Amino acid sequence: MEVVERWFEKQHNQIQNWEKDHVRKYQKDIVSRITHVMDCEAYTLGKNQVYLREVSVYRIRDEKTFSFQIYMPDIYINPRVVHYQIHHVHGLPVVREKNNEDFLQYRDVYRVLCEEFMTSADLVGYKGGTIERDLLKKLGTKGINIELLGCEKYANLITKYGMTPERFPYHLHGDYHCSRHEVQVFAHFLNELAQTWTC
Repeated sequence: MEVVERWFEKQHNQIQNWEKDHVRKYQKDIVSRITHVMDCEAYTLGKNQVYLREVSVYRIRDEKTFSFQIYMPDIYINPRVVHYQIHHVHGLPVVREKNNEDFLQYRDVYRVLCEEFMTSADLVGYKGGTIERDLLKKLGTKGINIELLGCEKYANLITKYGMTPERFPYHLHGDYHCSRHEVQVFAHFLNELAQTWTC
């Protein structure tokens, strides 16, 4: 199992088919260890400049979803620089002040995640992203790219499950991914995977 854990954080373009085949031997144990699913939306300005904008966590034990919108009063992000990400990726405009209780500053989101993961996380699933992987490392929490377990793209999964895309009202109108719905769909995938051993 130690060898397999080294592959947990690989990105989809780094995962070899033989690694996926090898992981299948341990799939039941791995899936049983996943306690949460996390997804983030962010502004990426460079390799080391990532500003989180939306973080969602699905806790598998009680099927509860937490979502946080992040406002940035002290960080200047030129809207022209992140225009593509706002209008073609996540549809989340830069927010400078707290609009309501869903909005927190990054340090507060970090604190809440630390508390949640320190008290109840064994292994946190995420799909593909380096943003999630790096955040989990900062939090001192083990993560796994669930693509290693065969998880498909969000769009493929909602089609497969006959679901309709859902979005928080904070997203601009359009065909954008919402981290809140993504974690729920990815958790559904993991639950379906777990059911294959109970039948």
